Amino acid sequence: MNDTTSRGRGAFFDPDNKTHQFAADLLAKADIQIGGSRPWDMRFNAPGVPQAALAHGNLGLGETYMAGAWDADELDQFFYKLFSAKIPRHIKTTQNPSPYYQGQISEPADKGACLGCGRSPLRSG
Repeated sequence: MNDTTSRGRGAFFDPDNKTHQFAADLLAKADIQIGGSRPWDMRFNAPGVPQAALAHGNLGLGETYMAGAWDADELDQFFYKLFSAKIPRHIKTTQNPSPYYQGQISEPADKGACLGCGRSPLRSG
């Protein structure tokens, strides 16, 4: 079994799912395939990637990437194609982003503070 079948489109992509097909059609406008063999093509490693990206936009796409739910061999090419085709403009998120991004939670007063430990990493003791 090759990588594309085991981890790419075949494992976590359902062509009968309208959300998955919408995402695939949108990415095709940027010449990106889900489970394709080109270095900029996207591979799904876990379920939920299209749903998160469509619900939360760039934030959802980034969070699922950081969680290891998808990858591409050449991220720079993937994002160049994605943004050159203005794909984010085609997505109207369905859920609000996290409270931090809505400005409901302010940044720490001491931006150098060690979150959760109550002290700055720049000061000793």
